[in-house]
Amino acid sequence: MQAHALTPRLVNALKVNSDDLEPQFPFLSLLVSGGHTMLVHSKELTHHTILASTTDVAIGDVIDKAARQILPREVIQCADEMMYGRVLERFAFPAEIEQYAYVAPTTRAEEMSRKSSSWGWALAAPLAGTRSGSKSKAMEFSFSGLGSAIQRICKGRETTMRHEERVDLAREVLRVAFEHLASRTSMALEKLNKVQAPSSKRVSTLVVSGGVASNRFLRKLCVRTRALKVIQTLGANEYNKGSAHTLMPEALNISLYYSHRRRYALTTPP
Repeated sequence: MQAHALTPRLVNALKVNSDDLEPQFPFLSLLVSGGHTMLVHSKELTHHTILASTTDVAIGDVIDKAARQILPREVIQCADEMMYGRVLERFAFPAEIEQYAYVAPTTRAEEMSRKSSSWGWALAAPLAGTRSGSKSKAMEFSFSGLGSAIQRICKGRETTMRHEERVDLAREVLRVAFEHLASRTSMALEKLNKVQAPSSKRVSTLVVSGGVASNRFLRKLCVRTRALKVIQTLGANEYNKGSAHTLMPEALNISLYYSHRRRYALTTPP
């Protein structure tokens, strides 16, 4: 987790592109992959607090399973990779993502409401349908309910579901899953900035890391939902997955070395 959060510092040092990728403390990190869903507050180099994590399955896992159910068989057979979440994104948004007119919810009630489709189904926001309603504001992630809803919609319709419905369902799955991420990020941001009075210490950056971070719609949704500088990390875009996981520990080691060198006058490089 710490390596994911600090990887943008290495990207910035390597000048991978012209963007300013180095987050300034404090910042939030959203780790989203097939094995993790975690929101982290990084106050300084060695001070990180987990604000929310999944209580059941990871977001990457549910998106991958959704892709296997939603995508037409011929699309899966022709896919050039086993990461079907990325295939689902391209299927849902074949054109440039900017052409998709996404409007972020403006109220809590709008965020929690079901959006009925023309196909007769509607996906509920995670934790919105709890018995008392108290879970709707809990600082946690949950995706098992979304996965079950997709199974119910797709069951027995492997060959009969129309292409247009599959596209609509793919878009809705990504919207509901990503708005759940954005919801908890917004809640954390409001709470943190309320107690941190000095403007210099206010959180203004979100680092998005992990395999799901490469999703263009996720970035668009995060930017539209909150006035945050969104950084997608090295692992998502600049290098292939194998190189990213090799370099992330190095990013952590280098960052810690230079921090401790200033503090303890170290002379031997890592």
